Amino acid sequence: MTKYTIAYASRSFRGNSRKRNEDNLWCCDSCLPLVHGNVREGPAGRVKSGASASFAVFDGFGSGEKGVTASFLAAHTFGKLSEGAGWSEADDALALDQCRKISAAIRNHAEENHILCMGATMVCLQTGRTGIRGYHLGDCRCYRFTDGRLQRLTGDHCVTDGQGQKRLQRYLGAAEGRGCLQPSVFHQPYLEDDLWLLCSNGVTETLPEWRLAEILADERTLTQQLQLIREEVLRYGGEDDHTMLLLQVGREQSGVRRLYHKVCCRSKCETSIF
Repeated sequence: MTKYTIAYASRSFRGNSRKRNEDNLWCCDSCLPLVHGNVREGPAGRVKSGASASFAVFDGFGSGEKGVTASFLAAHTFGKLSEGAGWSEADDALALDQCRKISAAIRNHAEENHILCMGATMVCLQTGRTGIRGYHLGDCRCYRFTDGRLQRLTGDHCVTDGQGQKRLQRYLGAAEGRGCLQPSVFHQPYLEDDLWLLCSNGVTETLPEWRLAEILADERTLTQQLQLIREEVLRYGGEDDHTMLLLQVGREQSGVRRLYHKVCCRSKCETSIF
């Protein structure tokens, strides 16, 4: 069996129209502090494919401190639940169980502090022996850049009302029932040089996917690619908080090699939802 190494890097920034950064993330064994502002050098490193490491991005809402607390509670609870929780092909129910427990932590805090509106969206990945598995709830996204093409592995759990406003259908902190806590689960095999991007909607509602594909196709380090995404988000406005977690797969014996595929024009970007 081929063994792989997964390199990762992360960044998190406060949006230009925000007073606080309401995003958070989980990388292997830690989350960001409750109050963190701009994180220009987030957790980074490497793990082996058999290590069962977990990665996640969380986007809190509820205005101000409520969103900050919701994303922190979600990240902290997810981390505790992920310790030693390796997935098998038959236990996708683990994703729903985790969502229920994370939601309970947020709801308990809201009830104790008499908060009416508070929650978070999320997307996560977990490395296994033969591939990567993950799930999402809400509008945080996961992209896979493979063989020169960008694939979106998540579909936003949102609807648009009659006034053109987007409303979440599923999110952490929702009461159980009507499928509000049902995550969408996905899994893909390892392929050498694949890039995996987890990000909050501050990235995807600002940056066009064709531009995101161009950035991921460029021959740069993970930290350089994250910096370029940050610069482009700002160029397109950068109003919302934006958090990015980028992973790259490489064979263990040869290390992580850099991508050499180039996507130079919009016509070469193919986005698909699995």
